[in-house]
Amino acid sequence: MGSYDMLDRRLWWDLELAKELLDKLGPEGRLSYSGMYQWDLWFFPLSHAAFLWCAYYLCFTHTLQVRQLALSLLIVSIPGIAFLADYVENLAVLALLNSFPMIDDATLFQKLPAASIGGTATAIKWAFAILSWSVLIVGLNISIAACLWEYISHRTSRKKEKAE
Repeated sequence: MGSYDMLDRRLWWDLELAKELLDKLGPEGRLSYSGMYQWDLWFFPLSHAAFLWCAYYLCFTHTLQVRQLALSLLIVSIPGIAFLADYVENLAVLALLNSFPMIDDATLFQKLPAASIGGTATAIKWAFAILSWSVLIVGLNISIAACLWEYISHRTSRKKEKAE
């Protein structure tokens, strides 16, 4: 089972692609894939979101003030949306794996078609994951610029004090 055979590594997928890929995996591949999802269901999405939340805190603590709470909440919600989409995607793939070969009937929450929900969740996950990392890169740049500005300001004020 190569990474190219996994549904969650694609930007989007549908029922036909899921059928094709799960069929290619064979019984042992589907069992292995299912085992990976038992572990991946919570651990990876939650650890990824937690890492980003901690990194955001470190990057934006000095640059965003309390008066910018709305912006802070918006920024913090981005990894949360990626986490929820990844979780829903994982549930959908598990539903498809558990109902194979009759995946046309696979549902989430007893009503929703697993393949269409899973494919959509995958697209949302990737969009918000890319956005999350982009925000982190911007945050790092802002933090570095703020530190440099503080350092330069401090050095300039010390030179003025010495001159007086």
